[in-house]
Amino acid sequence: MILTTRSLFFQKNIWLPLLVALTPVTSFPLYAAVKTTDVKKANDNFESGLRYYHGHNVAQSYSQAREYFQKAADLGHAEAQFYLGALYERGKGVARNYKTAFSWYQKAADQGFVKAENNVGSMYQYGVGVPQNFQAALTWLQRAAGQGDKVAQTNLGDMYYQGLGTPQEYKTAAIWYQKAAAQGYALAEYNLGVMYSQGQGVTQDMATAATWYQKAADQKFPAAEYNIAYLYEKGQGVVQDQKVALAWYQKAADQGFVKAQLNLASLLYHQAKGKAQNYKEAALWYQKAAAQGDVVALFMLGKMAHLGEGAARNDVDAYMWFSLAAGLGLKNAENNCQVLSKMMTPAQIAEAKKEAQSWLDKHPSFPVKKLNSAG
Repeated sequence: MILTTRSLFFQKNIWLPLLVALTPVTSFPLYAAVKTTDVKKANDNFESGLRYYHGHNVAQSYSQAREYFQKAADLGHAEAQFYLGALYERGKGVARNYKTAFSWYQKAADQGFVKAENNVGSMYQYGVGVPQNFQAALTWLQRAAGQGDKVAQTNLGDMYYQGLGTPQEYKTAAIWYQKAAAQGYALAEYNLGVMYSQGQGVTQDMATAATWYQKAADQKFPAAEYNIAYLYEKGQGVVQDQKVALAWYQKAADQGFVKAQLNLASLLYHQAKGKAQNYKEAALWYQKAAAQGDVVALFMLGKMAHLGEGAARNDVDAYMWFSLAAGLGLKNAENNCQVLSKMMTPAQIAEAKKEAQSWLDKHPSFPVKKLNSAG
């Protein structure tokens, strides 16, 4: 789905981190099940691992934590097995190895450690460290979700939402998202907002969608911050309020959410009304969005340079920005390059191309590495 300054970010966020919060779970006893006769030794090693993992009264050291977790895990300590899997998954204190991570998660899951059950299910769900297997994912996620794990409930909701390993069932997805959202899980709150906004599995209700987006936004979830901003901008499900919209776009933009950066720039641009300082602020956010490959932002920067909005007219800069947008396939930008080339000297065009390539070199994550013929 290609998003513009006028489109609402209603794209499902189906990505979930395989690694959940690495903190003791209050619903569990102080120590998870330990399948060993030497319970004290296993617990002591696990406690030492935690101290090094969190840096409690010692210098934080993931490698030291791994050593102690390994000792406890080898003695059958389920929570140590979980932490050890997490270290291998993240590559902390040890070379990243998803297969080894899965192996340790599996050992902990086999002992009924709920967070490990979720991670095993998630790794099957996405085929990380193990061949993708939706049926196995469903089994493990159902086990963890049934024990009340909010991350597993959200992952399970995704399975039903997408119809992975089970027929697509929006109503069932909404039920699991609801369970996780009731525990204050921001991603589930956001997903419920999406479903209410689209009427998937629930009756369409923009006011309810706004409520769920607000809850997730209050937890600094950037997609939700963007959506609640859009609803305030358009007056959908909430009373229209441009100032509130601007504030929420700002929060999401500050987190690097590209569509928020674009919409924030757009609001500032249209509110500028000839004021150079406002144009400069808009240009700043367009540049941040452009650096993430947003073609609309690139085009707007070219337009502003050509019209002299916020600074003196500069067709070299305009050509540069349009050529970058053309490199992403925007036909209008390519046409603008052709029009500008008739107004510019060969030296100016060469300078613009050089600046464009220099910009690309400074932004290695940009989807285009070299200029196309239009540039």
